[in-house]
Amino acid sequence: MASNGILQKSTVQIASLIRNGAISKDVVARECYKRIEEIKPLNAFITVVDDHTNKNHGSTDLPLHGVPFAVKDNFSTVGVRTTCASNMLKDYVPTFNATVVDRLLKAGAVMMGKTNMDEFAMGSGSVNSLFGPVRSPWLYDFNNTDNSDWFICGGSSGGSAVAVATGASYFITLAKFYGSACFWRVRLQSVGLGRLYLQPCLIELIYINSIIYAELCVNFIIQHPVWEALEFYYDPRPYRKILQNLAETLVFVCAFSKEYNVPGMSPEVIEAWNRTADIFENAGARVVQVSLPHTEYSIPCYQVLGAAEVASNMARFDGLEFGHRVEGDYTEKMYARSRSEGFNETVAGRILAGNYFLLKSNYEKYYEKAMKVRRLITDDFLNIFSTSVDILLTPAMVSPSPLYSEFNQRSNRHRTVEHDVCLQPVNLAGVPAISVPVNLSQNGLPISMQLISAHFNDSTLLSTAKFLEQSVSFPCFKFPDII
Repeated sequence: MASNGILQKSTVQIASLIRNGAISKDVVARECYKRIEEIKPLNAFITVVDDHTNKNHGSTDLPLHGVPFAVKDNFSTVGVRTTCASNMLKDYVPTFNATVVDRLLKAGAVMMGKTNMDEFAMGSGSVNSLFGPVRSPWLYDFNNTDNSDWFICGGSSGGSAVAVATGASYFITLAKFYGSACFWRVRLQSVGLGRLYLQPCLIELIYINSIIYAELCVNFIIQHPVWEALEFYYDPRPYRKILQNLAETLVFVCAFSKEYNVPGMSPEVIEAWNRTADIFENAGARVVQVSLPHTEYSIPCYQVLGAAEVASNMARFDGLEFGHRVEGDYTEKMYARSRSEGFNETVAGRILAGNYFLLKSNYEKYYEKAMKVRRLITDDFLNIFSTSVDILLTPAMVSPSPLYSEFNQRSNRHRTVEHDVCLQPVNLAGVPAISVPVNLSQNGLPISMQLISAHFNDSTLLSTAKFLEQSVSFPCFKFPDII
C-alpha cells in the first residue's frame, strides 16, 4: 500500500486493517515517522517520541492496537518533556501521564510525539510558541526553502491540526484550557485547515459509557468523515443512541442568526453561508432567521472569565517548585524574575488582567457581571432551541486563514477577538457544535460552517453534519509528492 494511501485512512479503518493483519503496525508507524520528517518545515512537532519507546503496543485485541496518535504539548506524558510551548516549562519532564494519554496507550495506541501550540494555549494563530510558529500546509511551497510568508493554521492547537491534516497522526488529544470556556480554540485550527471538529455537549461528557471511545471523540480532530465520530461516540441508552442513517428528506428546522453576520466578514464566507442554507432548504429543511441578542457580548465576557481562570491557575508557576527559575537576592525578586522570563507577553498580560478582575474591589463589577452575561448568552440558545429549531447554522470564521505577515500586524488580543467571534459563544453556553469544511476560497483555502444543536442533541448534530459533508464533497488536503 502506498504511503499516501496508508496515511489517508481514518482511525477506524487503520485500526481494522492492523487488527485483521492486512497491514503491520510497524509499517504504519514507519510511514507516520516519515511524514513527520517531511513536514518539518511546518514546525508541527515540538518533540518526536523515539521509535524504541513504542515497541510494546499491547494485545492485538485492543481497540487501538498500533494506531499512531499525537499529543498536544500541554498534556503530561511520562518521560517525555511537556513544555506548553513556553520557556517556563521548556525542560519539564513529567513523572505521570495525563488520564487521556494513559488510557489511549492502554488501548494500544502509539504516541508519535508532542505537537506545537500557542504558549499555554493562549492565542488564535499558533504563532506565539517558544519554538516558533506553525505553518499551514495549504498552499505551502515545500520545494522552496526560503518561505518568508505562509498562511496561518489557527490556534491554539495548530501543530495538532497540521499533524492530522498531513497524515502524520491519525488523531490527536486536545482539551479545553483549564476547564474553562475555551473549547472553541481546538476547533479554530480545524477550520483553518479544512478539518472536521466535533465539540459534544459539555454536560453530556459525564454520561458517555466508554471513556476510551469518549475521549477519542471529544479530544481529537476527526481525520476523515463524520462517520468517524458516529462509530466512536455512542451511549447505551436508546433515547440518545446516535442514529447512523439520515432520511432522504430532512424534516427539521435550520436557523441562522443575524448576529453572526459580523463586521469584516468576508463576502466569500457569506456566500458559502447562504449556499449551505440553500443545500438544507433544497433537501426539505425549513430555514428560518433567529436572533441571539447577547452574542456580541460573548468576547468581552470570555476575556474577563478566561483571564480570571488564567490568573488563578498560573500562580503555581513560580520558579520554586518546578519550571523556569532565575535566582534573586530575595524570594519576591526570584518570583518576579522567573515569571518575567518564563511567560511571554500574551500570558503575562492575561495574568495581570485576571488578577485585576479578581480584586475584591472589582470582583462584583467584572467577574460576577461576566457570569451573569454568560447566563444570558446561554439563555439565548435555550430559547431558540425550545421552539421548533433543531440546528443553528453559522460561519466558523469571518474569513479564510490570513497570511502570517498580515496576521502579525495586530496584537494577539485583537486577533483573538476577530477569529473567535463565531466559535466562542457556544462554549459559554456549553451546547454541542461541529465545524464542517464546505468549500475552498478563490485562493484555494478552506471555508467552514458551524452547526450547533441543543444540549443532549448530539445525534441530530452528527447526522446533519454527515448529510452536509456528503452534499459538499469537500476536497481534503492531499500531501504533495515532493520527496
